[in-house]
Parts: sequence; structure tokens; C-alpha cells
Amino acid sequence: MLLKRSKQTIFLNFLVSYIIIFMIPLFILGFFVYNHFVSALQQEVERSNQNMLVHSKDNLDKTMRQMKEIAIQISNNPELTPYALGNNPYQAMLAKNMLNYSVVQDFIREVLLYVRGRDMLYSAFSTYELDRFHKDIYPYKNWPLEQMRQDLNRLSEPLLRPAEELAGKDPSASRLLTYMIPIPVNSVKPYGTAVFIIDEQSIQTMLGTLEQGSKGFTSIYDERGQLITTTGKAAVAGSIDPGVYVQPGDSGFRTIQVKHEGSEYLISIVTSDYTGWTYCTVVPLQQVMSAVTGAKNRALAGLTFVIVCGIVVIYMIMHVNYNPLRKIIHAVEGYAGKGIRNFSEMRQGIAMLAESNDMLAMEVNQSRPAVRQYFLFQVLKGGFSSREEFVRQAEVVGVGIAAERCSFCVVAILTPDGVLPDPEEQRRLLEELDDHMHQVFRGYRVQAPMENRRVYLLFMDGEDDVAVDRLEQMQRMLYDQYEREITVGVGGVCREPDAVGKSYLEASTAIDYRLIKGTHQIIYYRDVSSEQDLSEWYPKRELETFELVVRQGEQERIKQVLNDVLHQIEGKRISLHTARCICYEMVGIVIRLAYGAKPKSADHEVPDVLGLMKYNTIQELADMVVGVCFALSREESQSEEEHVRIRNELLAFVESNYGDWNFSAQTMADRFGLSASYMKRYFKEYTGRTMTEVLNEVRMEEAKRLLKEEETPLKTIIQTIGYYDTSSFIRKFKQETRLTPGEYRKLHRMER
Repeated sequence: MLLKRSKQTIFLNFLVSYIIIFMIPLFILGFFVYNHFVSALQQEVERSNQNMLVHSKDNLDKTMRQMKEIAIQISNNPELTPYALGNNPYQAMLAKNMLNYSVVQDFIREVLLYVRGRDMLYSAFSTYELDRFHKDIYPYKNWPLEQMRQDLNRLSEPLLRPAEELAGKDPSASRLLTYMIPIPVNSVKPYGTAVFIIDEQSIQTMLGTLEQGSKGFTSIYDERGQLITTTGKAAVAGSIDPGVYVQPGDSGFRTIQVKHEGSEYLISIVTSDYTGWTYCTVVPLQQVMSAVTGAKNRALAGLTFVIVCGIVVIYMIMHVNYNPLRKIIHAVEGYAGKGIRNFSEMRQGIAMLAESNDMLAMEVNQSRPAVRQYFLFQVLKGGFSSREEFVRQAEVVGVGIAAERCSFCVVAILTPDGVLPDPEEQRRLLEELDDHMHQVFRGYRVQAPMENRRVYLLFMDGEDDVAVDRLEQMQRMLYDQYEREITVGVGGVCREPDAVGKSYLEASTAIDYRLIKGTHQIIYYRDVSSEQDLSEWYPKRELETFELVVRQGEQERIKQVLNDVLHQIEGKRISLHTARCICYEMVGIVIRLAYGAKPKSADHEVPDVLGLMKYNTIQELADMVVGVCFALSREESQSEEEHVRIRNELLAFVESNYGDWNFSAQTMADRFGLSASYMKRYFKEYTGRTMTEVLNEVRMEEAKRLLKEEETPLKTIIQTIGYYDTSSFIRKFKQETRLTPGEYRKLHRMER
């Protein structure tokens, strides 16, 4: 019974947990969606009201423009001039047809023409005397006759009289708006006035579409803030005056929410750029939000329904999902050798299983690099006969590529200068090279048998070629930071995995072409293969001449013959095999002459002619040959004092020129008349150290002296000793002294 209750408790705990997990995101998501939905709906209501208000404003603007056009037509009609109407009484009768604009514009009740200085009004219906017109036809309650006569005679710009009632008329009858325009329009001396009688009801009918039910209304104010007309009933219109919220200089559209006598209203205001009138729509907020409230209720009902259904589904799924958990509990009990009575004991049992699993995972992770290398090696040698097999194995080893559509290319990279003196710096160089190839080209390194040659298998989208500009950028970056020449050989791009082996052979062949192309190059196999000349050529005569001049020991003649051979090799574009044969024969000639010229004494030191086999380019071999021949020619005559003199001369040159930013092996080679490659060997032979080691030592010693003895700024010191990169100097200084330049100066300042 206790075990059953415990299992029921576990079940309920899981059920409650799932319900909480279900409810939290649902409530958060529902809250944001709900608020966004309500806000969007409210904005849509406001936007709809805005569009209708702007539409009505545009219609009235159009009406006012049409009335102005009618006034222009009246002033341009020769039959309606003061002369025509005054000299011919019959003409006044004909004017009725010419003033019948109410047929065209149904909102115009009547169009009248008044000629100033006369007491006659002409219309499409009749001709009125001014006092009869005011007394019987349109008896304005708030517009006295004298005021009317004065307005008609002295009006200089259009004037709109707001809606007003007529005296003695039924109060329920439509009120009238009167719009007067002096004619001719825009004239400084108008001779008459066009009068437009407009029913307020026609404008209210136009504005009625804006009202949101019986509680909303629309009002129009002129440019002086005077009410022109309103669609609201007296009780409603008197409850709130939207004109209070009209601000001088209003432009565009705005909506405000106000509270009046315990009720909230939404007021939309827009001002016409043509007439300067302001249109205001007043709608009770509760009425506007009725649709929003209904949407809220429907959303809450839907959310409640989703929650109830979710809980039911969770409960049903829990019954299904709890069976695997029960099996896990039984499995843990079997592994732990005891019953699981609570979650704490269950965690302990699972922890034991997890520890065992972690050990297994650690072993798998430790073997993953080897598995990946094996996979890459298989690809490199063309071990996958089909794309499907390659894709399946790529997914197993976790190579991050789109294996279904990638192309392949092999790149071989050589650092001919060998490893760096500092193992840590050598490690950083190789790591940066690996990272760069992986990040820029999606290349994975494959273990190569040669120490200074690294092979990368590139996975590319489609059949795009390897970008030479990115490879050049990598060359410059590594050379600037580590001063090591990088030679790159690029094989062809292939689509199928079984052709990768061919790309590897092409990359290896391309990098071997450094013998002809030179080091620190990017060599594409397609370029060197297309450059091969089919003609068979071998410099037999030149090599015989070379052997002769070497026997004679003429240095300038040796250089001349070697240069002739190099120029012919470049011009003939010979194959790599032929170039190697020429190099081997040149080395053989020098070795035969070095060891077979005459017997050597026991203490005789033979020049390092076997070092001639350690070349990368034909030019480098030629420089080495000249150097060996030079050593052979001076071998007998050079004394120990001469050796010391040359050593001192070399070191003195470094100490005199270490501050030159452009100091290099080539600079020193030009001074002593040697090639740059042989100068490096010549320097090490006489000093026992490389030129770079001596140069760095001299620069560092001078930097230490300046830091200890003078207060010169660090930037000036760096420039003085020939460095141009501050960060590179600080890094090398700290490697040697374990201190930064600032710490070094502070330490020795305290000692003084």
C-alpha cells in the first residue's frame, strides 16, 4: 500500500509539473498576444474613424472648391455682368437658367447673384428685391437686413455664415448655411457677390457616416474656432464641447481620449489645409471599445477552453508516458540492488548510471579525433565509391558540412623555413593556420607524413574554385606575424568523393613546383599543368660549361652560367621531372669537384656540399652553389684571424643597422655581394647563430638599456630599435624578460 501511494505521489508530482510547464508559457504567450490583439483592434477602430473623417473633410473641401469654381463661372459669363443685367430687363429673366447650379450640386439649395449698389438678387427661381428676400424668402433670425446689405456690398473675401434658423419657421425645419464669395474672384474691386444657400441637413447627411451609433456626433469649426454645424442632438452636443480641444494651428490628424462628467470619450480631430476648418468626431469610448470588449471575452473563453483541453490531454498522455518511467524505476532498482522508495534514492541510482555513462562518453570523445582523422584519410585516398556512403559516414563522425551537395578540393601548405625556434610560437602558428583554413574555407587538416607540410581537405558549396585572394590574405597574415614564408599548392575541385585522391596528388605536385615557381607562392595545379612544354630539352652544353667554370673557380663566370641555365628553364617551361634532373646533375658536379679535386689533410674542413640537397627552388640551389664554390676557393687561404675578422664584420653590420625598419637578409646580402638565401647560411657559419636571433638580441639589449637609463617614451624606443609593431615588440619583450616594458622600467627605477 505504501509503495502504491508513493507511485501515486510521483505520478501526481509529474502531472502538476507538466500542468505548470504548460500553463506558464501559455499565460505569458496569451498575455502578450491578447494585449497585442486588443491594441491592434483599438488602433484599427481609430484608423477607421480617421479614414471616414478625412473622407468627409475631403468631400467638403471639394464642395468648397466647386462653389468657388461656380463663382468664377458666374463672373466670366457676359450675360451676368452688371451692364447686361441693368440695361435689359429681359436679360434678368434669362439669368435664371444660368444660375441653376443646384441641378449639378444637390447640396446647394439656391445660388444667388447680387450686384453691388443695387437692391436686386438674381437666382434660378426668381429675382428678389433685397428687403423682400430678407423678409419673406429667407428671414434670417440673426442676420439683420442692414447687416446683410453691408456684407453683400463690402465683402472682400469669401465668408461662411454658420448654420442658423429662419425667423417664423418651424424649429424642426432645416437650418441654413450661407456662403458668400466676392466676384470677380480675387479681384481688388469686386462688382458683385455670389451667394450660396446650403441646407445644413445635406452636410449632416454627409457627416452622418462618421457617427458610431446614436451617442456619437461630428462638429465642424471654422478657422476662427466658430461652430459651423454639428450632427449631434442638443442634449448630447451640450454634454461635451469638442471645440475646447481644438488648438490654433492644428494640422494633420490626431486622436485624444478625454473624460467628461464621469464618461470617457474618444475625440478625433483633423484640420483642412484648404479651408482651415477643423472637423471633430466625438465617440463614447465604451461604444468604440464594444467590439474590443467582445473580442476580449471571446479570447478569454478560447484561452479557458485551451487550458481545460490541455490539462485533459496532459492527464491522458501522462498515463501513457508514465509506463517508461516505471520501467526506468525497475531498471534502477535492479542496478542499485534495492527498492526505490523516493526521488532521492532514484537520483542516487541514476547518478551511478550517469557516472558509468560519462566514463563511456569520455572514452568515445577521446577517440573522436582519431575517428575523424580516419574518415578524412579515407576521403583523401578516395575510399568512398558513392556519395551516399560518404554522407552516411560524415553524419557519424560529425563533420559540419552539407555532405549531400558539397564539392572537394585538397590544399597542401608548406613552411620551407622549418619549425620556429620557440615551440610555443610554432604551436600558435599551426593552430592559427588550422583555424583560418577551417573558418574561411571549411577545411579539415589530414595528417601528412612530412613534418613541415600540412594537408587540408576543403568542403565547398557547388563547384566554386578556391579564392586566391583569401589564400593571399592568409599568407600575408602569417608572414607579418611570424615572418615565415608559406607555400600553397592547390589541387583541382572534384564533385565525387572517389576523385579526392586525384586532387591530393595534384596539390602535392603543385607544391613541388616551387622548385620552378619559387617559395611563398600560391600554385594551382591547373596552371602548372597547362604550362608544361611537350618539347624535350636538356641543357647538356650549359652543364658542361658549368663544370668547366667550377673547376676553374671563376666566381663571376659561375654566376653567369647559372643565370643562363635559370633563364632557359623559365623560358622553356620544362616539366618538374626535367628540372629535378638538372638540379641533381648540378649538385653532382659540385660534390665531385669538392671531394675529388685533391687529397685533404686530417684537419681539413670540407664545405657542406651535402647541404646542397636542402633546397626548395632552383634559384636557391644556384645561390647555394655559388656559396659552396666561394667556400672552396677560399678554403686554403683563409686563416683563423680572417674568420674572426669576417665574424666581427658581420656582427658590426647588425649592430650598426639594427634600427632600420627595413633591415633584412636581403639588406645584408646586398652589402656583402651575396644572395639572401646564402647570406643566412654564411652568417650562421661565421657567428654560430641565425641572423634573426642576433638581430633580436641586439634590439632587445638596446631596448633594456634605454628603459633603464633614459625616460624616453616606449613608442620612441620601439621606433629607435627598428620595430614598427608595438604589440609584437611587447609580446617578444615579455617572452624574454617575463615582464612588460613598463614593469621592467619601474623595477630598475626602484633599484636606482
